[in-house]
Formats: sequence, C-alpha cells, structure tokens
Amino acid sequence: MMSKKTTKVFVLTLFVSSLLIIVIPTITHVVDAGECKYGTMYAWYSIDGINWEKATVHNARLKRGEPFYIKVNVTTKKDNIWACLKLWETGEKNAENSSFEVINGPCDIYEILNMHTIPQKNTIYTYTWKMRIKADAYWAGGNAPLNVRVQFNKNDYISDDIYFTIANIYIVDELWENYTKEIKDKNISTNNNKNISGSEIIIVLIPLLLVVFYIKKTKIT
Repeated sequence: MMSKKTTKVFVLTLFVSSLLIIVIPTITHVVDAGECKYGTMYAWYSIDGINWEKATVHNARLKRGEPFYIKVNVTTKKDNIWACLKLWETGEKNAENSSFEVINGPCDIYEILNMHTIPQKNTIYTYTWKMRIKADAYWAGGNAPLNVRVQFNKNDYISDDIYFTIANIYIVDELWENYTKEIKDKNISTNNNKNISGSEIIIVLIPLLLVVFYIKKTKIT
C-alpha cells in the first residue's frame, strides 16, 4: 500500500501528465501567423525587386529616399469570400505622416485595396509595390515598422483577418546617394497602357488638317 506522500506524488504526476496531454496538442495546432479560417496571406521583401526574402519580420537598414519592394500573396480558402487589403506604418495614422511612400503599386499606403467578392476558393492574388523611404522621413534615426492586413468577410457579420509586420526598417539619417524625385504611379497593371497627351494629339492632328486643306484647295482650283 502506498504511503500518503507517495499517493500525493502519484496524483500530482498524473495531474501534470493529463495537463500536458491537453496542452501540447493545443500548442502544436496553433494557427500560422499568415493564415486564418478564410484564407492565407504571405509577404516578401526585396531591395532590388529580383531577390526576395520572406517577411514577418524582416529587419533592414535603409537611407532616406532609398527604394525597396514588397510582395503580398493572398489566397482564399472558401467560396464567395469578400476581401480587402491595407498597408500601414506603426505609430502613424495616414500617408501624409508616414515614413514610406508608394512609387508603383495597386494602392497607396493607408489606402484600402478592395479585392471584392472572390467566387472560388484557392484563388490566388499577388500584389507588388515599389516603395521608398521619404526623403524627409520623420523617424530618421529610428525604426519604422511597415505592416500589412487582409480582411476576409463571409458576410456582413462574420469576418476574420490576418496582419503582421512585413519589414522593421531602421531609417539611416542620411540621404540615399541615388535619390531622385519620381512620379508616383499607383497602378502597376496600367503602366503599359500609355495615354495620349494633349501635345501628342496636336502632333497627330496637324498633318491631317494640312491634308484636308490641300484637298479642298485642289478641288477649288
């Protein structure tokens, strides 16, 4: 027969073992940071747009005015899920005060990118931004975390989201040696669709008008 002390040790051991049996499976089945029940989101960081490193969290050192690239991949797990995406900076509330600016990309920082209702599960969306540190970044000499968030809505009442820091960037208080002012273009997909400017239209119209004038003058004479 076990003594009272042995019995207590046995009961305590049994309790701890039972607790571990319950807790360990729970720990091993924690949902990944880039995943929820309605979809997944993963992100990459690049300094040149060619060589990519998986984000969450990438630490980098960039000078004021220095560019970089980020890429975000969103996949749905269920049919008919509405989704939207947003980039933002920790500690700031709008694009004006942000340390970052978008040069090329599907949306600006703090602007909501509406992905609309996605009819089929396992649909993959990939978005790429070319960004840079603002030349007059307020947080020069400190860290500026760049974050991404995607929200999935099953309906008006049921939703889930994923958010994390893509890159924790230390801003070196020194202007990048190749810094030049570039025109912002918020839509990469329309970069190749050239719009005809007013001057181009005039250049095209002048020869046509001359031809018409010549024909009319020939008929009169």
